[in-house]
Amino acid sequence: MTRPVNDLARSFIVLLRRMCVLASGMLCFGGSVLGCPRDESTTRHDSVPTQVASSETASRAPDLVHGIDHRTTTIPSTGIVAEVFTLDLARTRLVALVPPSGTQVAPVSELREQHGVQVAINGTFFDENHRSLGLLFDTDTRVSPVRNADWGVFEISADGTARLVHTREYATSEHAEFGVQCGPRVVIDGRVPALKPQAARRTALCVRDPHRVVLVVTHGPIDATQFGDWMARTTETGGLGCRDALLLDGGPSAQVSARLDGKTLEVPGGWPVPNGIGVVHRPAT
Repeated sequence: MTRPVNDLARSFIVLLRRMCVLASGMLCFGGSVLGCPRDESTTRHDSVPTQVASSETASRAPDLVHGIDHRTTTIPSTGIVAEVFTLDLARTRLVALVPPSGTQVAPVSELREQHGVQVAINGTFFDENHRSLGLLFDTDTRVSPVRNADWGVFEISADGTARLVHTREYATSEHAEFGVQCGPRVVIDGRVPALKPQAARRTALCVRDPHRVVLVVTHGPIDATQFGDWMARTTETGGLGCRDALLLDGGPSAQVSARLDGKTLEVPGGWPVPNGIGVVHRPAT
């Protein structure tokens, strides 16, 4: 004999189902999702989460695609979420991105698709006429020359060796395959210099060691000194282990677009940009 279900319990289950439908537009129950299809391959972040339960989310995918390790993490003591891409320069390289001919600016999502790169971030500064300011080049494209400014220059040689120096110490290497100039430097030889107190969304490049670099884009504004402290901190203590690090253009320019392992990540900026930096696979030798 089947025991009859308690009427009160049945009513409660029905109420839960209806609440779920109203809240999400889908019928869900017991961990399942039915109805309204959605694209599981795209993650889009248009705003900063107000609360984050842990310092690192489950989205980490070590060595996801040929030398690119992506994770979404929360910067300790700030609540600010950041997208972190660690690159093995033996298997990846950086390239300069510009909009198609006849177009001055574009979001980095369009730059990524246009150039067919795996990851795209915004690049160096630009003026009110959308002219790029500061060195930006790769082996095929020279976007803009060195600018006489108190900035840093990040360069990668053809053998996959990265360095970051002050503008006054920089001389173009004969075998350089990529370079970008911007600033300020927020980590210098493992230490954080005196920086102007100012909070903004950040895009940064970090040299962890000569053959491993890190790209970072934050979802929300963070003070430059706090940001530098986190980047310089060892990986064992929750940092990025950067020996040297450089801020790229930030604020409304900060943005990232990535297509890795069939999944797309989009963190849009406040406006389109005239230049960007892309990550591609290094040809096998």
